[in-house]
Amino acid sequence: MKELTGLFKNTNARFIKKSIESGSIVLGVKVENLAGVLVNNKDYAESLANKLSENLGVKGFISTDELPKYGISAEEKNAVESALDVKENDVGIFVVDKKEKAEKAIELINEEVKNYKQ
Repeated sequence: MKELTGLFKNTNARFIKKSIESGSIVLGVKVENLAGVLVNNKDYAESLANKLSENLGVKGFISTDELPKYGISAEEKNAVESALDVKENDVGIFVVDKKEKAEKAIELINEEVKNYKQ
């Protein structure tokens, strides 16, 4: 789990900018050997997003596989991947929320992807 807030200080992604301005942070995690899964397996991605929403009130997550998008630039994507040490078969996943909720979201993501990979 790594804080990535500083990487988005000049972002054009309005939802990230507004969230940070209101006290939220950006937390991310590298998931090894999961590249492509969250964009190719929509049911799994939606299930994970629903668990974050229902269990924690977190609105969702973003994976580096789906970027650039949502106003997040290619440079920001590369910075996230670099900060998380994402390799070819890995994916970076991050959430934007208040610190405690973001930490719980990353923990839930870690647990869910561990179960998925088994």
